Amino acid sequence: MLALAQGQPATGWWQVPGAFGPHDEAVAVLEASARSVVEFSATALPLVAQTPHYTRALCWHRRHEEHAALTRAGRRREILLDPTQPDRTLILDEAVLRRPVGGPTAMAQQLRHLVALVRGRPVAVRVVPFREGGYRSPGDCAVYRITDAPTVVHLHSDAASGLLDDPADTRVVEDTLHGLLSIAASPDDSVDLLTRFAADHERTAGLYP
Repeated sequence: MLALAQGQPATGWWQVPGAFGPHDEAVAVLEASARSVVEFSATALPLVAQTPHYTRALCWHRRHEEHAALTRAGRRREILLDPTQPDRTLILDEAVLRRPVGGPTAMAQQLRHLVALVRGRPVAVRVVPFREGGYRSPGDCAVYRITDAPTVVHLHSDAASGLLDDPADTRVVEDTLHGLLSIAASPDDSVDLLTRFAADHERTAGLYP
């Protein structure tokens, strides 16, 4: 994995002083090297897709981390402005769309933002609907497929962050994600769900009848 860093330019969101650790730096290199990225989240949107209000709302119980979280999310969002960014698939549990993080108005804005991302960039969203029942979960993760290099998996939570590059380990995660994709709504149907839940949040906020 360290070999991926050789020859990489000293630019990117991970350079912000004091805000990041070694895994943030490694993920920045992976983002720059990957030809495709598949991310899964069961509880909250991935950083790359978060609006500032959404990120701030997730930090309500740890305000001392808010600045670092906003900086990290902001730098991740810059990835989506890069014309050479990899193809990206975001697999989301339906609960992520329903939970009004930051309140219904902020959540509606977040979902509208996500729809705009899908329509304007090489980003696909696949929603795993409640109607599919239970499923095997790999935990929040990102799979980086890299040309002429092993696939790397980033497992992450608020408590820990791990990077896997042994094919025996990454294959388990990839197989689990493949299972999720087999039951997830299609990209077009997922956008319809995003739009529907955005409207539901707007109604809850009283923005229209």
